[in-house]
Amino acid sequence: MLPQMTFSSRRSPVVCLNGCVASSQPLASLVGVDILKKGGNAADAAVAVAAALAVTEPCSTGVGGDCFCLFYDAKTREVRGLNGSGRSPRALSLDALERLGFSESSPPSPFHALRVTVPGAAAGWCDAVQDFGSRKGVRLWEIPPNGQGIAALIALNILENFSVQEMGHNSADYLHVLTEALKLGVSDTSHYCADPEQVRVPVGGLLEKEYSRRRAGLISMEKARSSCEHGAPEGGDTVYFTVVDREGNACSFINSNYMGFGTGLAPAGCGFTLQNRGSGFSLLREHRNCVGPAKRPFHTIIPALLTAVDTGRLLCTFGVMGALMQPQGHVQVLLNMLEFGMNPQEALDAPRIFVQYNKRMQTWQLSLEEGIMEGVAKELELRGHRVRWAVSGHDRAEFGRGQVIADGCWWDPDSYSPEQSGRVWWAGSDPRADGCAVGY
Repeated sequence: MLPQMTFSSRRSPVVCLNGCVASSQPLASLVGVDILKKGGNAADAAVAVAAALAVTEPCSTGVGGDCFCLFYDAKTREVRGLNGSGRSPRALSLDALERLGFSESSPPSPFHALRVTVPGAAAGWCDAVQDFGSRKGVRLWEIPPNGQGIAALIALNILENFSVQEMGHNSADYLHVLTEALKLGVSDTSHYCADPEQVRVPVGGLLEKEYSRRRAGLISMEKARSSCEHGAPEGGDTVYFTVVDREGNACSFINSNYMGFGTGLAPAGCGFTLQNRGSGFSLLREHRNCVGPAKRPFHTIIPALLTAVDTGRLLCTFGVMGALMQPQGHVQVLLNMLEFGMNPQEALDAPRIFVQYNKRMQTWQLSLEEGIMEGVAKELELRGHRVRWAVSGHDRAEFGRGQVIADGCWWDPDSYSPEQSGRVWWAGSDPRADGCAVGY
């Protein structure tokens, strides 16, 4: 029998001037800080943390799962998101499941192979480094259509998918892939480039990274293309961790296998298990989230960022993992800081609530974590809530595990000034996990 565990936090917020990492495993946090010290930015370090967590916490995350991230660019004060969730198999349909005897009332086990969706984490890591990392240091500007400068941009985007430097300057491999990329760029430009005041030119679609990846997939290193048609661009259990760097960039990142080790099924010869995110599909034909081929299921994992409305300045990067607890955790941790003046560590330490619908009992159930007063629980019961109080020990896992890194003490209006010189990071790590915040 497992001993009861108390989660009374004695942690102080971590305060630092340069970079900071907060995750659920100390070794993963240290890996991220090492990357920051070596010159990597927040996205570079976040991907390193994700990889480390796949080893230090494989019961929650890994390359067999999915990921999402938000990236805050300190120079532009823009926030961009990355969806690293995979899709269902192309042959999977409700008809196929029904032929096997499955239905909404009798679904396959959450750990059945039919619950596997294509893992998106590894591609998400690569995309995060490519799109947000510190490696793309220059930007090429060209005259837009009706000029043909877009051909150069298309070709460069395609070449990003190849290790051209390793091929060697003017080697056969290099000149081959360069030629093939230019063919594709010129083909697209010949077809689409025109007077944008007269016709629609899909510049945004032609320059999309996903489009360039699809076009790069047409290149064979063994054989040149004899013809080159234009493409068809479109119009323009979980771990949560967060990273900030000395430039002020922030990466809010979440990675998951879904239920612990996911399906528990490992590809032959591989050291990771495949997620069971397909459990998020409905088997009701009329449901918007009904299972279907090459379809992304309902997804629970969500990172968060907070910025100032007036200036766009980053206030904090944060998140709380834990299935349906996640949006509830976001709201509670945020309000702890915004409305109740708590620093990041205090905001994570505070007891939480979790509300969910109990299908078997056909009623809502409200869980109250240990630390919430008994009188409060009784009052809620009097108001008609079906209350679980006090949830303690290992059962507190249902309240999730969060991480917060804030830029300055913005939760304290008496001490905080947006115009302050220099940057001070304040960080906290959830006492419901084994991790920590590390800064330098």
